Order: sequence, then structure tokens, then C-alpha cells
Amino acid sequence: MAFKRVIEQQHEKEFWATFDREWKRYEQFANLEGVVTYISFDKARNKVSFRPLKTFDKENYEVQLPKTLSLFSNQEIKIGSDGYVKPQTIAFNSKINKCTYRMTVQLGWGVYHIKRE
Repeated sequence: MAFKRVIEQQHEKEFWATFDREWKRYEQFANLEGVVTYISFDKARNKVSFRPLKTFDKENYEVQLPKTLSLFSNQEIKIGSDGYVKPQTIAFNSKINKCTYRMTVQLGWGVYHIKRE
């Protein structure tokens, strides 16, 4: 049982690392190429999708949430063509850590913080 928990914790850690990497890539792409990009948090599919409005050489990308992590609701973040992101909060529930993670996007240039509650 302890081994399973370690694996589940690793999957959550991998999700956050992948999410952070893709967030930064798509935020840079939106800013440098002037392309509006949407980041969709899909509760039913348990996925986060990164979708540039015009693709150029950039394709949509999806990150699957691990089985232990779920979204509280569907939400969408828009990264403007200048990299601007309006402030908002996305909540995740972790079954393994029995906590809520609140991802708060700050006003401005795509900076976010994750707080464990």
C-alpha cells in the first residue's frame, strides 16, 4: 500500500511539472507570436488543454490529470496576444494528500502561484 501511495504522489508531482512547463511554453508563444491562447480546465475529462487561437507551428496540447487529482469546476484562462492574463483562481482536489490546491493567476503577465490548503 505504501508503494502505491509513493507512485500516486509521483504522478501528481509529474502533473504539476508538466503543467508548469506547458504553461510557460504557451505563455511565451502567446507573448512572442502575438497569438491568443486558451487554457481549458475540463472537469469531466479530467484534462487541461492548451489551445492557441491560430496554430502556426504550435499544436494543441493536453495534460491528463492523475487519478488522484480532480478539478472543482470547468474553467478557461485566456492568455492575450500580449501575454496578459486576467486574475482568477482554479481549484484542484487531491485525494492522496486530502487537500485542495488553489492555483491563483495574478493580474498581468501569466504568473501563477499554487497554494495547498
